[in-house]
Amino acid sequence: DGTYGYELWRTNGSTTERVFDINQTNGGSGSSFPNSFAALGSWLYFSADDGTSGWEVWRTNGSTTERVQDINVGGIGSYPAVFTRFGDWIYFQANDGSSGGELWRTNGSTTELVEDINTANSGANSSSPTYFTPLGDWLYFKASDATGTKLMRINNETVIESAAIPGTNAGLYCMCSYSVSVLNNKLFFLMTSNEIGFEFAYLEEPTAGLPSTDRDGSLWGTTLVLLTAVTAAASLTVRRREVKRAQ
Repeated sequence: DGTYGYELWRTNGSTTERVFDINQTNGGSGSSFPNSFAALGSWLYFSADDGTSGWEVWRTNGSTTERVQDINVGGIGSYPAVFTRFGDWIYFQANDGSSGGELWRTNGSTTELVEDINTANSGANSSSPTYFTPLGDWLYFKASDATGTKLMRINNETVIESAAIPGTNAGLYCMCSYSVSVLNNKLFFLMTSNEIGFEFAYLEEPTAGLPSTDRDGSLWGTTLVLLTAVTAAASLTVRRREVKRAQ
């Protein structure tokens, strides 16, 4: 607003107001730059910088605005990001200063490291989990373990399953705002590898039926390569769409 820097605001269409001046440095003109919002219960969770602890997890219910936990103690900040609600938790990426950027979660009372996925360099390397996308009983995401980039998923019991994207130098490719999307109980994304280049693919949930034909009557694309670890546990298959080009 020109006085308090970039801070948390809200509106209901009739009233627009600043919720709280989180960063009160520089006489109150410091900015907290709140971002990555996700709602759980009556609270809105987000990342913000109070000017003292660095970027950490915050929440507000409109009346109370508070830091949830100082994950990386010492004013450096854990840089929490990609907040996503799944079940009774908010999952996100954060760096505690020793485990690298890893998978974390909070319910407001407990904030914890779910797993140090990338154990390379005595666990200091980052798996950088991102593209969090809930589908069915699982939260899917992209992360890198000690061997490479994987498609991973976690359930409410914090069971993590993973598998390599098929192909050489393969992975999920960023499509900016919607890198992974859900439609009709299928997980759609852009995959890439040396063998196929950049192609449109989908992941078939075991509980979701796969139509025998596309809407134009043509057969669905040939199965690529089974995601070994995931398919062994849940019979998941990655398929590539065959698209008819206009003549």
